[in-house]
Amino acid sequence: MWHVFRCALFALALLVGPAAHAAGDTTKAELDGLFQLLAKAGDATQAEAAEAQIWEHWLHSGSPSADLLLMRGIEALARGEYATSEQLLSTVIALSPDFAEAWNKRATLYYLQGKYDLSLLDIEHTLALEPRHFGALMGLGRILEEYRQPEKALDAFERAKAIHPFLGEVDAEITRLKNALSGKRI
Repeated sequence: MWHVFRCALFALALLVGPAAHAAGDTTKAELDGLFQLLAKAGDATQAEAAEAQIWEHWLHSGSPSADLLLMRGIEALARGEYATSEQLLSTVIALSPDFAEAWNKRATLYYLQGKYDLSLLDIEHTLALEPRHFGALMGLGRILEEYRQPEKALDAFERAKAIHPFLGEVDAEITRLKNALSGKRI
């Protein structure tokens, strides 16, 4: 049974691969432009608009099948159905191993389960595919804090802020860690 499933996944990957690659060049150029807008944002409202469009790009792999499975995996994660979410996200990764957001969502799943080593591995994949993934960098910072590596956590948060100057609680995280590292009370 598993062999049949793997063969079906392979056949599907062969079918969607060329189309996804052709669309990838356009998507990358659009994404580069959105990151430029994000970097130049004058206020949080402009940054949020660019961020929303970036997430829209990140959530689409170029394969309708992979995108549907990703959404189902995210929905299962939101419902706390971790085993189902893991199965769906792992299937997306098998179908589309270059789909950074599938790796990122599975990293989030593992983080929520306290499986920090597995989460770190998936964050590494995410960042190898999309080094500007500010969400993955925030997750990396949080895990490094759990591992009591505040200097490395601070570096991850600062990298996220360099990409997204108006990112949620990144300023508070940076300030808190700088104060802790300098011995100031928080």
